[in-house]
Amino acid sequence: MSLTAAFAEAVEKNIPSALGRPVSRVTLAVSGGGDSMALMHLAAHWAKAHAVQCHVVTIDHGLRSASASEAQFVAQAAAELGLSHTTRCWENWDGQGNLQDQARQARYRLLDDARGDSQLVLMGHTLDDQAETFLMRLKRGSGVDGLAGIPFCRFVGSEAQDGGYWVMRPLLGSSRQALREYLDENKVRWVEDPSNQDTHYERIQMRQLIKEMSVGGLSASVLAETAARMGQAKEALDQQVRRLARDIGQEHHGDITLDLQALLEEPSEISDRLIAAVLCWVSSNPYR
Repeated sequence: MSLTAAFAEAVEKNIPSALGRPVSRVTLAVSGGGDSMALMHLAAHWAKAHAVQCHVVTIDHGLRSASASEAQFVAQAAAELGLSHTTRCWENWDGQGNLQDQARQARYRLLDDARGDSQLVLMGHTLDDQAETFLMRLKRGSGVDGLAGIPFCRFVGSEAQDGGYWVMRPLLGSSRQALREYLDENKVRWVEDPSNQDTHYERIQMRQLIKEMSVGGLSASVLAETAARMGQAKEALDQQVRRLARDIGQEHHGDITLDLQALLEEPSEISDRLIAAVLCWVSSNPYR
């Protein structure tokens, strides 16, 4: 299957049912790197064939001197494809906390601000990103949830009137190399982030490790497939937890009560998940 066909199948097969069909407008998160430029070109062709309006958003984190010119590069490339473009800048970071985590949270907030009435945002994460994430979490001793890796689709809540938006990653089954070949074949330029060569970053360390492990058969595709199977296991466990919550839980003006005896009869993997889910719900915290 060609990359173009694989992209179209991935999008159309996985549009969240909550959005209904057909989708008339999508937002593309494009930084100017190879993965996101491939996303923009593939999405532009798919959207034209399906009468879908695409709006491109670039988040300028302001962490490198070239970031503003890279945003302008994306704007010009989007215009050549007939796509509208917006740049949002991350400002007023106080320097506290983990930089990468803070930048990620800012990215989702700024995308929310720029998406308008679009409730579907496409991102350019690849099979290689999935493999690297799997290894980073394996290194930390993660369980099923962590090893499930990057979800193909997930809902991001917000304070907007519509309550949030869906993030979809239609390139999660495509390798970084395949995307570069697509760009070369179509004479599409992209920018290289110098941090992709900086071994101080854990992700780059994992990227190098995967190259070494591939010699023994532990390739990025094998790791990504394992993550996908962990994702299926996670979904099965989550379904059990949702059923249990309906059976033994009650909501009282923002509080949750659980039938203790029934809870204790469940396997610890299920009861722990339910308690964690309840705590997240009560505290309005997306992460455990």
